[in-house]
Amino acid sequence: MLCVCREKSASDRRGPLDRAHLEVSIRRQCEMLNVARSGAYRKLRPASYNDLATMRHFDALFTERP
Repeated sequence: MLCVCREKSASDRRGPLDRAHLEVSIRRQCEMLNVARSGAYRKLRPASYNDLATMRHFDALFTERP
C-alpha cells in the first residue's frame, strides 16, 4: 500500500509511480498518489541557465541574511 503525504509536492508524490506495473494501472496509481494523470506522462525539462542563476542569487542572499 502506498502512503501519500499531503505535504509533499506533486513531483515528489509522482516518484513512486511505476509505469511498468501490470497489476495497477497508471490511472489508479495516480489516484492513489493524488497526482494528475497528465503529469505522469509529461517529460521533465531541465532547469534553464537563467533559472539556475536566479536560484543561486537567491541562495546567496538568504545565506547572507537567513
